[in-house]
Amino acid sequence: DADAAVDFGARQVVVRRRRFSFRLPRRTVVTVVVLTAVSVAIALLSLATGSYALGVDQVVGALTGRESGIVHTIVVEWRLPRVLLAALFGLALGAAGAIFQSLTRNPLGSPDIIGFDTGAYTGALIVMLGFHAGSSLAVTGGAIAGGLATAGVVYALAYRRGMQGFRLIVVGIGVTAMLTSVNTWMLLHTDTMEAIGAAFWGAGSLDSAGYPQLLLAGGVFIVLFPCAAALARGLGMLELGDDAGAQLGVPVE
Repeated sequence: DADAAVDFGARQVVVRRRRFSFRLPRRTVVTVVVLTAVSVAIALLSLATGSYALGVDQVVGALTGRESGIVHTIVVEWRLPRVLLAALFGLALGAAGAIFQSLTRNPLGSPDIIGFDTGAYTGALIVMLGFHAGSSLAVTGGAIAGGLATAGVVYALAYRRGMQGFRLIVVGIGVTAMLTSVNTWMLLHTDTMEAIGAAFWGAGSLDSAGYPQLLLAGGVFIVLFPCAAALARGLGMLELGDDAGAQLGVPVE
């Protein structure tokens, strides 16, 4: 069984399970617990609010199976998958931001600053406005291709006998500005209704989300998040610098 021991002098929480163990600062543990409680409260509030307002007791009843009829339909079938998707996307974005900040050793390091999400939007716009393909599969494929292409361009432009986080951020900001101009140009030089639809897609919405989308996003997250967690130790070593990370056996590139 797992057990936790708190060293009040070092302010560390140590979790051990057989041969597996790790330490966390007490501040991190407290922050995670508080934010989790706040997230649960916001989720309950989101399930209760809307065009058909409900009480918290009704929401809890629907989640526990005590409520049926329209209340159960609204909470469990309509609102719950949207709330869970929002929480999942927030968790994924937070993990992505933490990874980029560790890689770049800069608090500005994030997918939006480096330009990956802008590139994904460019790819989606090319599919929607250039090829007039409106299927979710085609648009998603275009977004993934655009994001990967942007990542390759930013990496190639920032690489100079090695990679430095500051250079990666500066190049990413420049690529983001350029792609933002390209996206604006495409929206201004197309049919008005298509431009509105594309802008709405770029803003993002969970209005039409349901359990199929939740299962898809959850499956991707379940596969990728453990992979990222397995690299956490190496990311921590990289924060000491590329030279120190290489000496500790981390493949820097």
